[in-house]
Amino acid sequence: MDSTKELTMKSLAVFDEHRPDVTSPLTLAFRVQPLQKPKTMLIQVEGELSDESLVALYQASRGYPTADVTIVDLSAVMGSAVSCDFIRKKANQKVAITDIDSLLFIVAPQPYFYGLCRMFQTLREGRPPMIVVVHTLDEAFVALGIEPPHFEPLAIPA
Repeated sequence: MDSTKELTMKSLAVFDEHRPDVTSPLTLAFRVQPLQKPKTMLIQVEGELSDESLVALYQASRGYPTADVTIVDLSAVMGSAVSCDFIRKKANQKVAITDIDSLLFIVAPQPYFYGLCRMFQTLREGRPPMIVVVHTLDEAFVALGIEPPHFEPLAIPA
């Protein structure tokens, strides 16, 4: 019997501590391109972002193998309740030891998200991981100097 299962989408119900009657659905798709160098993980996010859902996104991503490059694609995010104070607080936190040598691309085509992500990038300047904010996935691949890879759903232990 196969000891792995495919996980292509992970749905999270994120609770707002200040509004316990409201949940924010967030769907994450974890895909990895393991055969090409650099090893690249693509995390596609759908739904509405909030401070709480960004914490859930980070925690969910910690359960996957590390990659040389991680691309977080916010193209399908429809709305946001992310605060500038939250971005400042997260920018000042220490990163996990596995993130020190990695490269993080954030794809943010919407002006509001692009601005928040650039603020995060600027506040983290000079500290790992190296962060690059772009408008499209193609921009990320051009910056990496690679052809757009074929991503496979990430298999995780059952």
